[in-house]
Amino acid sequence: VPKKKITAQGSEYSIAYKEGDLLGHHIRVLVGQHRQVHFILKATARKTNFTTPNFLQEYVNNEVRVYLPLDDSIYNQKVLFSKVSPLPKKIEQDEDGNVIAVFDVSATKDVPIYIEGYATISKNKKFNKEALKKEKISALNSQMQKYISGTRTWDIDNPVIKTKASALLSKDKNIYKTLVNDLNFVIKNLTYDENIKISTLQRKGAVKALEDGKGVCMEYSDLLIALLRAQGIPARTVFGNTLGLLTDNKFQELGHQWVEVYFNDLGWVPVDPTWSSPGDLLIGPDLDHFVHYKAGTLEQLNTLICSTFDITQSGEVCSDYSFVVKEAKVIPSDVNLMTLQDLSESVTKNISDKPIVDKYLTYISRKSIGRVLFSVPGIFMLSIIALVLFIFFTKLLWKILKYMFQSM
Repeated sequence: VPKKKITAQGSEYSIAYKEGDLLGHHIRVLVGQHRQVHFILKATARKTNFTTPNFLQEYVNNEVRVYLPLDDSIYNQKVLFSKVSPLPKKIEQDEDGNVIAVFDVSATKDVPIYIEGYATISKNKKFNKEALKKEKISALNSQMQKYISGTRTWDIDNPVIKTKASALLSKDKNIYKTLVNDLNFVIKNLTYDENIKISTLQRKGAVKALEDGKGVCMEYSDLLIALLRAQGIPARTVFGNTLGLLTDNKFQELGHQWVEVYFNDLGWVPVDPTWSSPGDLLIGPDLDHFVHYKAGTLEQLNTLICSTFDITQSGEVCSDYSFVVKEAKVIPSDVNLMTLQDLSESVTKNISDKPIVDKYLTYISRKSIGRVLFSVPGIFMLSIIALVLFIFFTKLLWKILKYMFQSM
């Protein structure tokens, strides 16, 4: 970038630019057909239960739902897992194609969650950027309606967003032209905030991002999504990490966010507004983006969803979250690697091996009333009730037997 003829000179290659070629642009060169990455996701599920006696603690669990890095045909991404601890109780898939591991973790102690693996990203040779330029905004089926809906983050009904979106819409309602207009608007009106601290990082939403005129990848993506949705163009956010020249080491453990735009004939197309520039709009798949998961609704904006059934618990259940992605020159040959299918089969086997009594007790503990019954006060009350019932039925049985003997 910018595009130029490459001339071979022996074993070297030469790219020659004139001064005018580079005005308002920068040079970026990416060499290769594949990129390999190593990822590690870590978090801690905190202890929330302090009242369950030891003999019942193995049945008292909280639930943690974690999005797993996924195989993705758009980015030609293939994922292999080297370690998943603890083993999930089940693996689900949502309507956006995301893979979700559901963990039962002990509520009576801190439990580390650790997911490690490798991925290969290959150049998508089928992607044709020129084909994007032909499509126009058209009627959408009901399944796509959620991707043009407004939320408090993507407030498409806000007068400022509506006015800007209308002004940026191309006259012929061409999706690509409109997207370029939106991208250039976001680039021009937002400045990357180099001074923001991770500890104070919060999602502003599209309107506040535009008012402040600065932000990080969340603000760039949220503003672009709001504009697109206000124009009737389906858009969703993507969570993952950037690699190579696009890496921002400051936020490496939190990852990166960008956008996917829906083209009627071609499907979802990646767009990165944060690292786009007027001379280098990042539209289409590349080798610089590693996909974790995708979100079309507010409910999907949290990588971890941590739930407790302890009614007295307040505060965060999960903490110490990090998701580090680094380039890997080679994938180790001595590591036991699992596909998602392998992992799913391990989960199924682990669940089927559990005794039915364990499953039933775990089911009871996942209710608020179950938490009360499995606590020390609850056990004490159950013991009192059991003793009273025992005395009652013993007396009743004695009366029946006494009556029978007197009747003989």
